[in-house]
Amino acid sequence: MYHYHSGEVKNPGFELMLDLFRALFFVFIVAVAGGAGSAAGLPAFVGGTLAGVFIFIFFGFRPFFEVTDYTCPHCGNKIRTIKNFGSYRCSNCGGESRIE
Repeated sequence: MYHYHSGEVKNPGFELMLDLFRALFFVFIVAVAGGAGSAAGLPAFVGGTLAGVFIFIFFGFRPFFEVTDYTCPHCGNKIRTIKNFGSYRCSNCGGESRIE
């Protein structure tokens, strides 16, 4: 049994918050990799390169709070939702579906 949630991104402010969260996560990873490289006595470019590789792998192969358009297969209602959110209950018709 699935627990359905709307998953809707109902306003631009929430979508902006998701974008800012992704940017802050990127800065955090770069800072941690740079700090770890510095603590290990590695040159700064090595820590930066490692951070870049990790970010590419993390963001390149799976969505990370990315927003996409979704159309309800039951009624055709169009919404903005988080990609790969999982479950969806349409706010228009109540139809249940999975967002993959």
